[in-house]
Amino acid sequence: MNTFCLDKFRKSYPEYNSISDNWFVWFIGFFEGDGCLTIGKKNIEIVITQNELNKHVLFEIKDKFMFGQVIVQKKFNVPGKLWTYRYIVRDFNGQHVLLTLFHNNLIMPSKKVKYNHFIKIYNEKLSRAKERRKLKFCELKFLNDINKEPFPSSKDSWLCGFVDAEGCFYSGFTQNNQVRVCFDLTQKEIAKYSCENVFNIIKKDIFKDSHISLKKSKNTTSLFLSIRTSSLKKGLFQVHNYFDKFILKTSKIHDFLLQKQVLSKFNQVKDSSDKEQLLNLIKQNRKKLF
Repeated sequence: MNTFCLDKFRKSYPEYNSISDNWFVWFIGFFEGDGCLTIGKKNIEIVITQNELNKHVLFEIKDKFMFGQVIVQKKFNVPGKLWTYRYIVRDFNGQHVLLTLFHNNLIMPSKKVKYNHFIKIYNEKLSRAKERRKLKFCELKFLNDINKEPFPSSKDSWLCGFVDAEGCFYSGFTQNNQVRVCFDLTQKEIAKYSCENVFNIIKKDIFKDSHISLKKSKNTTSLFLSIRTSSLKKGLFQVHNYFDKFILKTSKIHDFLLQKQVLSKFNQVKDSSDKEQLLNLIKQNRKKLF
């Protein structure tokens, strides 16, 4: 099974050698969840979008790479409505850095297809730029299609980045005041670019088949793949073991830590007063409950 390889990237851009592989692999997973390679009529952009609770992550990315912009995409004057921020890379040099990092290191099938389409446009624009300003762009090399398929493992941080973008840690209770916690990771399934194989690997090789179901659910318009566990015993502890090793960066870290706290206290519940304290803990830390 292929794993992530940053050798080509580090050889091309040694100025980033002080940044760990774990951070770069986390970033790749985060981009595959919330990033986009956009192709407009005139311009192409690499974009990552987050709400204002996670704008610090976008600024971290900008500071690490030392290029790109963080801008406000949407402002809301409604109380409780979060603003939307975007990290955007428009220049040839910055895009070349990211595309070199992504080459043969993207996992999700739809992102690979988008990458191959994006670099065709990028190479065409770079070719014209080289003709106009040879000295400025002479060191930028044309990019190749993706031809390898890495997969995530329990030893790398890709899933941490992907969950920072797409995963959920729920802690709440039912109408009968029964504690309910679960971890959920869901993706819209596109038949032509199925991610089922990726989800199977996550289920089997990272979470060790521990009471985690992989199933397709269908509504009137869409098909989704979902990995979910709500086991108060082995299942969630398998999930937590991974995220104890690779630390979440977005606001989901608070949901994760709350869930760990709830599980710990749940195992200590002896009577109704203990249960009431547990329910109050959840109420105090979450606005939206089950």
